[in-house]
Amino acid sequence: RALLLGDAAHATCPNIGQGMNTALADASALNSLLNDHKDDWDVVLPKFSELRVKEGNALTDLSFHTYSLSPGQQITLMVRQNVRIALNKLLPWIVDRDPMYEIPRGMKLSEAYHRMSKLGVIQRVRRNNDDMMRSHFEKSVGMVRDDESAGIMNKMFRYVMVPVFVACAVAVLFGDKISQQ
Repeated sequence: RALLLGDAAHATCPNIGQGMNTALADASALNSLLNDHKDDWDVVLPKFSELRVKEGNALTDLSFHTYSLSPGQQITLMVRQNVRIALNKLLPWIVDRDPMYEIPRGMKLSEAYHRMSKLGVIQRVRRNNDDMMRSHFEKSVGMVRDDESAGIMNKMFRYVMVPVFVACAVAVLFGDKISQQ
């Protein structure tokens, strides 16, 4: 048998800076369970998984889906976060604290994930990041080409050639009537 905990169990990017804290919480939970169940690993392992796997998953998803790969979206997230912080200071009975600021104060990662989901942040950032990574992958392996020239030609046709064609058609069809007036 093997038990993975800490970064071995939930390796992720360090965006939220909670990897070491989560590893220490894993170790503490394991120690408590071993004490409570007299070192009976058959009882401890399933209880440990039930208790800690969701925290590891929350760590990974918060790290990946609360920071956007899009600079524009990231700026929007930061502005909204700062507005939430300011509104919470002014109206704490109406506006909850920002969940990401509550993690260092002891909020469980799974609770922060739940609250960030309720705010719609997880879903928006996940969709954006997934689209950007998929697009990069498709272009980098040659599944999709980034045809700059096709884009320019398409725009030229749409914005230059179509109006010229319409003007020529009008001139041909109605030229005599226009010149007689």
